[in-house]
Order: sequence, then structure tokens, then C-alpha cells
Amino acid sequence: MPLYEFECDNCGVFEAWRTIALRDEAPNCPTCEGESKRIFSVPHFNLSSASVFLKGKQTSEPKVEKREKEPSPPRYQSHKRDRPWMVGH
Repeated sequence: MPLYEFECDNCGVFEAWRTIALRDEAPNCPTCEGESKRIFSVPHFNLSSASVFLKGKQTSEPKVEKREKEPSPPRYQSHKRDRPWMVGH
């Protein structure tokens, strides 16, 4: 559910969790139970130093890393049973 902001003429601004279907129906003020109206505000974004740092490192090119040693080849199991499709079971 989204968090909406409403304003009471007597008490000021308050927030309320509302379903999208009820977004235009203003709830009563939680302090004085008076009528309120919905107000529109700017969305809040997290611009912490970590998120700004990570955005600066993003590029359209993938990062290429070299391996220190090659991985060993995969080991295959032999089909010594009657059901070769059940390898490893």
C-alpha cells in the first residue's frame, strides 16, 4: 500500500497508508477527527553516499576479470548401470 499525505485545516499535514482504490477518499484527521484533503508532494529518493558511489561505477561495458588459473575439466560419470539417464541418482 502506498503512503499518501493529507492536510487537516486545524492540525496540519499527516500521512496515511491507503490502498490505491481509496487514494482519493481522504481519511479523517487522526488528531481531531476533522476533515482532510489529499496533498501532493515530491517523491523521496535515497541519495546516500553509497548509492552515488555505485552509480558512478556503472558502465555499459561488462567488467572483464582474468582468472589466476584455469578451472579443472568437469568429471563425467560413466554409465555402468542399466539406466544411463539416471546418472548420479
